[in-house]
Amino acid sequence: MRKNILLLFVPILLFFALSLPHIANAQDDSEFAGGGYGEFGPVEMPGGFDEGGGDRGGERIAYSEPSYIKELDKNTRNQNHIIEGSKGNDHKWRYIAKPVNWNHVKPYVEKTMRNGRRVLENRKLQVYRKDLEIKGHKVSVRYRVIKGTAHISTAWVN
Repeated sequence: MRKNILLLFVPILLFFALSLPHIANAQDDSEFAGGGYGEFGPVEMPGGFDEGGGDRGGERIAYSEPSYIKELDKNTRNQNHIIEGSKGNDHKWRYIAKPVNWNHVKPYVEKTMRNGRRVLENRKLQVYRKDLEIKGHKVSVRYRVIKGTAHISTAWVN
């Protein structure tokens, strides 16, 4: 009887183990700079990071600015990085935001966080990316979840 049970569960366990997603194991943001993920690419996650208004259970909830946007509003250094990029890494906001300043870029970052497709970039560090097509260009926002709160590190236009 035990032998029959083992013969039944071994293929199921093997199937489950082989179907687990493979992800990059980056130890710091330097691995993200070149877009390289090692041998495996990022893993798409269903759903999105939901923070803010909308309909929930038939009850209308008033919109309030999400904490990750409030955090960026206070951090001009991070705003500048999102707008200007870094050495050799142009963030290309001029394609969709004119003029390119925080007040014009912020709505695209917020819209991408609300409506973008979530991609897991690093499970261990809980780093995600949201992608959304806006004005014919893909906008990407990378963020890390710390204690249940999203903290945006960078955003760019592809």
